[in-house]
Amino acid sequence: MEDPSLKGFAKIANFPDYALLPKLFGIHIGFYISLALVAIITWFLRKTKRGFEIAVVGESVSTARYAGMDISRIIIATMLLSGGLCGITGVIQAAGVNKTLTMNVSSGYGFTAVITTYLSGLSAPRVLVVSFLFAILLQGGSYIQSALQIPQAAADVLQGMILFCALGSEFFVRYKIRFNRKNSVSSEVK
Repeated sequence: MEDPSLKGFAKIANFPDYALLPKLFGIHIGFYISLALVAIITWFLRKTKRGFEIAVVGESVSTARYAGMDISRIIIATMLLSGGLCGITGVIQAAGVNKTLTMNVSSGYGFTAVITTYLSGLSAPRVLVVSFLFAILLQGGSYIQSALQIPQAAADVLQGMILFCALGSEFFVRYKIRFNRKNSVSSEVK
C-alpha cells in the first residue's frame, strides 16, 4: 500500500478516483449521508421499540431489568450499532476528506464527540448543531495557528474551557444554594 512515487517514504498512496466519495453540489456525499443518518437515528430512537429499550437501559438498568428487558442483548446491539456508525464516519473521513489512510485519520475526534454529545443532551439534531459549532472552533484553531502564530492547542484549551463551564453550570442547574436562618450554607437537590 506504500506510495511508489515517494521512493521509500512511508505514506499510503492516495485512493484512486473510483474509491473516493462523489461530490454533489460541490460537497462530498458524506455530508449528505451524515444528515440522513441524523434523521434515521432520531426516528429510530424516538419511534421504535428498540430505541425505547436503549433509552430505558441508558437511564436505569434496574428499571429495564424490572420491565423484563434483556439488558445484555440491548447493550451489545447498541454497541454494534454505534460501531457501525463510527465505521461509516471513518469511511467518510478517509474517502471523502483525507482521500487516503493516515495514522491520524480520527485526529482525536472521539474526545470531541464526547463533548458535543454531552453539550447536546444526547439529542441527535442538537448533536448536529453543536458538532458544526465545534468544527468551526477546530478550523478556527488551525487558522489562528497559521495566521497569528498561536499554537493549535489554544483551540483545545478553549474547547476544554467550554466543557468545564458547561459542567459547572450543570451543577448550579441541579443544585441551589440556600441560606438557613443560622447563616450556614447548605445545598439542596431540586
